[in-house]
Amino acid sequence: MDPDDQNIYMSNLADKYFDRPNDPEFDICMADFASEYEIVSINKNVKNSKTPIKRLKTLNFAVKERVNRNAIIRYPYFNRETDKENYFENLLCLYLPIRKRDDLKKPYEIFYQIGEIFDNRQQCNLKVKDVVHENRRKYESNIKETGEAESLFNQLSLTLKDNDWAEIVANKERNNIWSREIEQEENPDFNVMYKTKNKNTFSDMRQTYCITNEIRSLLESMNHEQQEIFYYVREWCMKRLHNPDVEPLRLFITGGAGT
Repeated sequence: MDPDDQNIYMSNLADKYFDRPNDPEFDICMADFASEYEIVSINKNVKNSKTPIKRLKTLNFAVKERVNRNAIIRYPYFNRETDKENYFENLLCLYLPIRKRDDLKKPYEIFYQIGEIFDNRQQCNLKVKDVVHENRRKYESNIKETGEAESLFNQLSLTLKDNDWAEIVANKERNNIWSREIEQEENPDFNVMYKTKNKNTFSDMRQTYCITNEIRSLLESMNHEQQEIFYYVREWCMKRLHNPDVEPLRLFITGGAGT
């Protein structure tokens, strides 16, 4: 940029894509443009370039084809079920060869499904959906499987979201009721273990947390029988986490002091 230039706007990839040369080789989608071409400043002295350098129409940049390998493109993701317009607009911007932003027609989903564009290379009209699908295959190898998995995930997330939230609220309320009941109980064991001046004081029972290294050393110190009990309890906890109606845990442990 010229030091005296008053324009402080920084052009992005889309600006450079729409400003690309009119040559037939640039009748490509934005994904191909980003992956197959490198953008260089016109002020940069590129020596011994293996591919031709072509200047953009108005911006102070030039493009040259990549030699060794194409770049990996990154792009935003939109949920097809909950954000359809942005989802289809993103598909069209990435994989449909266009020369200006106005070439995309709203609503984008309808344009994707039934729209047509003129292909300069084949000199005929092509369906937008077919062109997008053909270009998309180069960057998303398992489109069908990915789409099916995405649709299933979206359906499950929409149907289970309310149920999961209801379960969380119900469990929270149940825990609150349990805590209030404990506070109101007269437990002689608490009175012996925790001698407090205030009779209304509630003693918290806190869970013990251990880091992974501490747990690993404890497991290694267990004998075979102790490990069997540990993993039996762990398996029950995992089942209880996913199914509140699992059978209660029943264990009878006996032995000498320190068992």
